[in-house]
Amino acid sequence: MLFNRKFISKDNKKKLFLSLNYNKNFQIKSFDSKRNKINKDKINKYFLKLMLNKISKIWATMHLIEKKKLIMLEGAKLIGAGCATIALAGAGAGIGIVFGSLINSVARNPSLTKQLFGYAILGFALTEAIALFALMMAFLILFVF
Repeated sequence: MLFNRKFISKDNKKKLFLSLNYNKNFQIKSFDSKRNKINKDKINKYFLKLMLNKISKIWATMHLIEKKKLIMLEGAKLIGAGCATIALAGAGAGIGIVFGSLINSVARNPSLTKQLFGYAILGFALTEAIALFALMMAFLILFVF
């Protein structure tokens, strides 16, 4: 099966015929109507220039798409890190509840202050650990992925 395409160069207005064989035989012919002879050097230069132009346009389009993907990825990372830091607010509220309960318990029974303070520090440490895990996840999302 044979496919033919006509190209008309802008500089010398010659008719260019590009023949592409189905067997992957590639032939380029330039026919100069004034001299009735084939000029292979000019057509090879023209075809190379045409292909480089097409390739550069494709590359520029692909580069633009890749840039848009990177911008979207960066935005998604920022949103994910923001969502991960919401847990820090919960940890702050938890620490406030722990020490508020400590003050309330000491006010009710001052003789158990030492034992209640140990429990309060344990509750503070566990709540703070959750906050550190949330902060670690936010940094992982930002700087690793």
